Amino acid sequence: MRRVKILIILAVVFYIFLWSVGWAGEKKIIKFKEGISYLDIDNDGMKDIIINAQFVTPFGGNLYRAYSFYLRTNKGILLYIPIQQNKGSEAVIYTFSKFGGCGGELTNISGLRMIKIGEETYLIFTEKNCGSFEKLFNGKCKFKVDIYKYDSEDKVFVNYKTTVINELYCDANEIFIYKTQYILNLLKEGK
Repeated sequence: MRRVKILIILAVVFYIFLWSVGWAGEKKIIKFKEGISYLDIDNDGMKDIIINAQFVTPFGGNLYRAYSFYLRTNKGILLYIPIQQNKGSEAVIYTFSKFGGCGGELTNISGLRMIKIGEETYLIFTEKNCGSFEKLFNGKCKFKVDIYKYDSEDKVFVNYKTTVINELYCDANEIFIYKTQYILNLLKEGK
């Protein structure tokens, strides 16, 4: 009996430790596929809709991806989910890539992922933050990171936190490879 109590205490202490370093609870980092994705954004058990559409500019070899998010109701109605930048203004989320540049075949100037931690849903938007236009495509730069949190009461993504990563990177995908734990720690810290 004493061993069982010790094991239970150790298990609780271990779980608390894992939670404190960000390893407990279910975490998903989602990279959006091209086209339509189905994912439960508001944790109501219904798969909501995410549309990722790309377009190429006729000049300059630029590739853009526009994103929009929709909740599905049990009556089959789609509700658009706005992304609130500041009070009264909406952020338009699209990512931008350039053919060539320091990333090789394609340099991602900005990127977007969704992170789900338990019942919370976040959008993470990264964008190259360079001093010059030339460096934007061909050099390593700091990255600005905007974090939006889904507000289930208002059914909107609200601007949760903004930061700058001072380490220099070439491609937005590198942020999601090398700075994932940093971003998760930002989420854990709160506003």
